[in-house]
Formats: sequence, structure tokens, C-alpha cells
Amino acid sequence: MKIKPEHLKLIRKKAGKSYCHQKVAALAFNHKGDLIMTATNRPRFSKEGGGIHAEMRIMLKRPTTRTIVLIRVNRLGTILPLDPCAACASKARELGIRILSVRP
Repeated sequence: MKIKPEHLKLIRKKAGKSYCHQKVAALAFNHKGDLIMTATNRPRFSKEGGGIHAEMRIMLKRPTTRTIVLIRVNRLGTILPLDPCAACASKARELGIRILSVRP
């Protein structure tokens, strides 16, 4: 799946709005390639759903997602390397979801 420029712009902007030290965002696409959901990571100690990764939030809310695209940026908006954690990767395999990471 090739990431469209407008999706890249959207995901970078979304990641920059994360309240976490590690600014991560995810986009979810259905089997047609349509954008169906966006999510950011949540602070570890927030009251509601604390410490949940962006990709896991998508998998819990939209388990029929086909592809998830992840990005991590610094405060300046520069793209940084990122791979899903073992728990998120395992859940994605279980659901048949492909996780792609935007690379610098």
C-alpha cells in the first residue's frame, strides 16, 4: 500500500498533537483503501484508557481494519523510526491486520 501525500500530512499533524513524550499516530484503512479512523497514543497515567498505543486503540475499536499505518515524530515534526511492540504485533497477526511504519 502506498501512502498518499494527503494521508502523510494528516498523520504527521495528528502525531504532533499527541500529549505523550513519544508522539505517535496511526491511520486505519479498510479493505478498499479508504481511511476509516485515526488515533494517537495516550499518556500512561491518564484516567481514561491510560497507556494505550495508537495501533491498539484502532484494533480495539475497529477490528475489521485491514491496514494500519504508524508514524512517530519529534517536537519539530521530523519522522523518527518506529516498530509496533510485541503485544500490538501479536494482536494484529491474530486479527489479520497489516501494520506499516512510515520511515524517515
